[in-house]
Amino acid sequence: MWHEVFVVRAGAGHAEYINCHNRTGFLTLAMDPQHQGVSAARREGPAG
Repeated sequence: MWHEVFVVRAGAGHAEYINCHNRTGFLTLAMDPQHQGVSAARREGPAG
């Protein structure tokens, strides 16, 4: 089993999945319109 935890400031996170199953990690949260965390970060885009 693999487990990673990252704590970043709001709007500062960026994740990229390459060749991953669509039910992996953040991907399931990003697809869920009821979830505020990852979906909100996805709408804002990368910090910069």
